[in-house]
Amino acid sequence: MYQTIKVADWVIEADVEETRKQYEKDIDDMCGCGNCFNFHAAVRIAQVLKGLGLVPSNR
Repeated sequence: MYQTIKVADWVIEADVEETRKQYEKDIDDMCGCGNCFNFHAAVRIAQVLKGLGLVPSNR
């Protein structure tokens, strides 16, 4: 189910529950499409930030 989320000046429509499920998957379980590629890159960036002691906001 899609939800509308406002972040600063941006309005984002996202399926929050499905996104949460995807984050729980093993990163090697991605299909390789453009969306999965972008998701994989975002996860790697989040891992780097966490490694530096920075915790990305979940808001």
